[in-house]
Amino acid sequence: MSRILVTGATTPVGRELVKELLTRPAVQQVVAVARPGEEPDPSHDDQRHVVVASDLTRARSLRNLLYREAADVD
Repeated sequence: MSRILVTGATTPVGRELVKELLTRPAVQQVVAVARPGEEPDPSHDDQRHVVVASDLTRARSLRNLLYREAADVD
């Protein structure tokens, strides 16, 4: 089982990557990172798809993402 973090999940490539990952049974969870204020793809209604808003250009946001939000997602 795998938990995968996808940055840029609201871009066209990111959306396709998330869609492809969710077709794989071995993938336990996809944590999709979106910029604050961006809308996630509504077609991903899979419970394994979790969207987290984070500005990766800010060190504190990145630290919170890796050590709090993504670590707590289950």
